Amino acid sequence: MSRVGLLASLAACALSSCVMVAPDWAYDPALVVRGTLELGAQRMSDDGYWAPTDEPFAIGGLIDVRNRASGFGGELGAGLAFDDADVGNTGTDAELSVGELFGGARQTFSLFGDRLHPYVAVGATVVTVTARITQGGWVYDEDDDASFGLYGRVGAYWSFGGGFDLGVDFRSVFGTDVELAGAGGDVDSSRLAVVFGWSI
Repeated sequence: MSRVGLLASLAACALSSCVMVAPDWAYDPALVVRGTLELGAQRMSDDGYWAPTDEPFAIGGLIDVRNRASGFGGELGAGLAFDDADVGNTGTDAELSVGELFGGARQTFSLFGDRLHPYVAVGATVVTVTARITQGGWVYDEDDDASFGLYGRVGAYWSFGGGFDLGVDFRSVFGTDVELAGAGGDVDSSRLAVVFGWSI
């Protein structure tokens, strides 16, 4: 046997051995694990309470795990939203930052040959909020609070192959209660986002 033939035989043997010892879940797992990055626009429900910082930019990420056959699973994620605006012509700025840690149950559907995936999810969230007034680069006033709440979300994404996908997501937070500077309000909100995902 020539040297080239021997090398080809050894390579074929090595490849066949790898296939033989690889576990079944590496090719057809019972669970689908997906991570996402979400970028969008958020709107505070009580715009009178949060004006002029009632439409913050939102960024978030989550991991969802589902059963491949039934599509049922759960999700866990975190998010941050922030906004700032001038208050009149006084050189004063209002700043808002909202943080979240959330988790819940999720049902994902598979359509068009496992390409299109609509989903719905509900769960609980912990929301932290900080409001700050600055002037000339100095913090003039600041207060923060936190609240438990509930959320619901609906969306859909399209799988392009190789585990990558792109979608849209609408999410609503409700049932929160906070107090800043002695005034009561809430951090209920709605958010529309573009979602970039990758799954295994």
